[in-house]
Amino acid sequence: MATSRAHMVVPPTDENSPINVNRVADAKCSSPLVSKIGAKPGAKGGALSAKKSRKRAPREKGAFGRLLADVTNEQSKETEMDDVKFAVETQAEEAMGMANEWIREEADAKVAADLSEKLKYEDKMANDRDINAGQSEALKVAIEERRRIQAEAEDKKQMECKDREMAKKVIIDEAEEEHAFKELLSKDDEAAMRLHNELQDELLAEELMKREEAEYLQMQKKKQALIDKDAELAQKELLKEQEEFNAKEKKRQELVLQQAMKDFEVARKAQRELDMAASEAKMIQEKQDAQYALKTTIQAARDAHRRSKRLALIQSPKVFNTISKVSQQWLDADAEVEDVAGGLCLTLLLPYLRDIKVTALDRKRVDLEAYRIVGSEEQKANLATVDNSQYSAEFVIDGRNVNITNKDVSFEYSSESGLLFVYVENVHLDEEGVAGESEMGTSSGKGSSSSSSSSILNSFKRMFGGKR
Repeated sequence: MATSRAHMVVPPTDENSPINVNRVADAKCSSPLVSKIGAKPGAKGGALSAKKSRKRAPREKGAFGRLLADVTNEQSKETEMDDVKFAVETQAEEAMGMANEWIREEADAKVAADLSEKLKYEDKMANDRDINAGQSEALKVAIEERRRIQAEAEDKKQMECKDREMAKKVIIDEAEEEHAFKELLSKDDEAAMRLHNELQDELLAEELMKREEAEYLQMQKKKQALIDKDAELAQKELLKEQEEFNAKEKKRQELVLQQAMKDFEVARKAQRELDMAASEAKMIQEKQDAQYALKTTIQAARDAHRRSKRLALIQSPKVFNTISKVSQQWLDADAEVEDVAGGLCLTLLLPYLRDIKVTALDRKRVDLEAYRIVGSEEQKANLATVDNSQYSAEFVIDGRNVNITNKDVSFEYSSESGLLFVYVENVHLDEEGVAGESEMGTSSGKGSSSSSSSSILNSFKRMFGGKR
């Protein structure tokens, strides 16, 4: 619906009083609509004439020119006041027209509301009559007509609200523009006065500058004469200082040369020491790299050897699926000796191994103790004995330069296959089956390979190992 009268803009009755466009903005002696609408056709003055009258006559030189410029400015100000007065009258008329239009809109909204209430009541009565008479088609038409009227009333209400908001916004914006224009006019007068004062100051400054320039030239001449005298004295002093400096510089260069020779000797000695340290570090690193490469090669060869043994066992018919087969294997277990990379390998088939201990008794003897897992059923039946649940053997390695320590003895056990691999480092078989210590850094010793190990197995048992 329309806005109530308490929030409407009511133009003032007095021509000289300002128009209050809202509770915040207050435009003095100007209409916010004049800047965009312009003066009425045929009217004298107006906003356009006010803008044109802002041009001032150019300042002329002399007292008469200044007097003429002041008279022209006074006439321009009177013309501007007339234009402002006319703009205020035009604004009052426009505001009155807008207020009348808003009053009419409010009355139309009230009539529309009364009509809507009346239509609702008539629709209700018509619906009652149609229901009683059974005329369903007439009821449907009445409902549609009521919805259409309500929609039209709602659209008209929204449109009126938008128009009022737009009018208020336009009036406020134009009032602010007019106020800014007035401030700009006052600033122009102040700027003209400042410009006049600045011109006077410039003329005075120019005269002072000429006087100071003449005085400065005289002083410069006197200073130049003194400077020439000082230059002659300075030249003599400079020559004397140059001779002294050359003598000192020559002496300093001799001292620097002597110090440089001493520093060179110290640097050469330090470089020689650094080169020796770098060479030693390089040799140590190369030795460590060679040892690591040898260790990696030995590990790879032994992995391949263990893999071949596991494959051979998988392809063999041996299966340990009963207690009796496991016990019999522990009774019949024998060590197979082979020459592998880095030393000897003693291979035994001991399934279900529980604990093992391998030690070097002295430089030629290696002791092996192994124990297997014994189940509860086997213990109850007293089937486990020392012979079929424990393996103890002492291997005597006789040869040239044999010196075995605990660091040289190690083992690997595979719980899946039951194979036990005992390694004795730095000991190899020669061609006659006799063990001998090899040099550190060789990948394999002299003698038979793994293919010939089976031919010397029996002699090795008699010579080096036995089960006790």
